[in-house]
Amino acid sequence: MFPAVERGQEHLMVEEQIAKGLSFEQIVSANSDDHGRKADCMQCHIHKGLDHISQTFNSIEGSLDTKPSPGRLRYTFKNGKVIDEQVEGIGDLVKKIIIQDEFKQCQVKNFWKRFVGPTDYLDDNPDVLREFVNEFEKNKRRVNSFIRVLVLSKEFRQNNLKTKGNQFYLNAKRVLAKCVDCHGSTQVDFTKVPIGGSQASHQKMISRIVERLALKPLSQAQTATMPPEYSNWFPTQEERKAIVDWIQAGTPDLNGQNQLNNNWIENYYKGEK
Repeated sequence: MFPAVERGQEHLMVEEQIAKGLSFEQIVSANSDDHGRKADCMQCHIHKGLDHISQTFNSIEGSLDTKPSPGRLRYTFKNGKVIDEQVEGIGDLVKKIIIQDEFKQCQVKNFWKRFVGPTDYLDDNPDVLREFVNEFEKNKRRVNSFIRVLVLSKEFRQNNLKTKGNQFYLNAKRVLAKCVDCHGSTQVDFTKVPIGGSQASHQKMISRIVERLALKPLSQAQTATMPPEYSNWFPTQEERKAIVDWIQAGTPDLNGQNQLNNNWIENYYKGEK
């Protein structure tokens, strides 16, 4: 991919050769010494398709102004906190995004998922997540350095890394955490039991979850209204069952303490919501 600020005649020549349909071998054999066209560079840029992808950005030079355009970074965190800051342009916007703690956590989780395993463990152990975020920053976000940190960690060497606690809760939490991605701005965290902080609010929210997800056999609703049609996630049968099993078990918390009255399920079936 050729950034516009570095794009010279040699790059234009390569793009022209690509457009003519020349193969990787043909381009390399004809231009083995010029910058941007050496065989070891072209192995990725042409043979693996990076420059074909870069064609998507060809028109960007005609649409971006040479002067930065001011704007604002507005973002709502899962805990409901809102960031609203002035930015001077795209470069300043990127700088302010990558210093956000949630961005750092996201990067750490991506590496964790690839080299260690499911990120549920980090979600249930925030101190461990914070430790690895600190290591990520300490190593100046260098990929190889942080991978080394992961593979040398005790977690990497542990088999079946899991959070200890009530399994009904843990199974349901993994599903409900996906709801928080959108509903976090309402300051309702479906993964913290009791939901809303009290038993009354918890029971009210459980009733909403049952009806809006049309969870059988608890709900009589024929059609789910959540997630909305424009959502990029819809619960699978296994995910829906995890929530139903948790509710039928009394919605226990991590320690196994039930948060629903003993007769809640029975009354719900009777329509006494």
